[in-house]
Amino acid sequence: MWHYDSFSAFVKFQNINQADYGKIKRAAIMITDWNFGQTIQLGNDVIGHWKKGDVYTWQGDMWHGAGNFGLSNLVCFQITYLDV
Repeated sequence: MWHYDSFSAFVKFQNINQADYGKIKRAAIMITDWNFGQTIQLGNDVIGHWKKGDVYTWQGDMWHGAGNFGLSNLVCFQITYLDV
């Protein structure tokens, strides 16, 4: 689903100051190799053919999404962090 994140829980539980909202980032670490039918979009960049262990990062307010119309699971590990 095409969306952007508000990170309200991250901001609340990590006690992030409003001045630091622009420093919130997210990383996706790919756990499996890309397979047919899988895609990720970060802003205007459409990504496929990744390898296990590839990492993609983006600003917290960037529009993004992932789709899978293939036969194998698209597995990734997401990390939200403050880039200070």
